[in-house]
Amino acid sequence: MIATYEHAWAGKLRVAWRYVQFGDTTPVQGKSTPLLGEQNREVLREVGYSDEAIDELYAKGVIKTETVS
Repeated sequence: MIATYEHAWAGKLRVAWRYVQFGDTTPVQGKSTPLLGEQNREVLREVGYSDEAIDELYAKGVIKTETVS
């Protein structure tokens, strides 16, 4: 089966989906791959960084997030 995903900079992507189905399970269509660094804030918050500390990491260039041109 082929699924269509909307990617931030690549546009519509057609990908193979549902390779195998076990029993009566219902397949769940996922999301497209995130951009590089897109989940930085979420991950850093989970490990205990404050928003201020994350902002400082961005300001110093330690981390960055890929953007769509």
